[in-house]
Amino acid sequence: MRPEPSPYVIWCNVPFGDAASPARQRLVNALGGHVLHVVDATTPPDVSRALLDQAAVVFGQPPADALLARQALRWVEISSAGYEIYNAELRAALSGRGVIMTNAGSVYADA
Repeated sequence: MRPEPSPYVIWCNVPFGDAASPARQRLVNALGGHVLHVVDATTPPDVSRALLDQAAVVFGQPPADALLARQALRWVEISSAGYEIYNAELRAALSGRGVIMTNAGSVYADA
């Protein structure tokens, strides 16, 4: 069993607004000491990948090819309902390492 990282490092490329936006501040305030790295189109690719290398949790639309080499990875949440670009081989490889992969399917479904 892998030791639990403390605090978790979270890589995210979902647009929550600029750092001062109320939505982003609510998210940061709820992290309980965990570290959030929000990347966007203005983030240089090498910086985004370096931040992704540190992540235990990935949320958004991460580059599929970058996920396999991430040793600290524990959970990948795809921010869309489908994840076709994250093929069955990738999902199986991540699952074989104990990485949980979820998506936003049924997020708008009736309860």
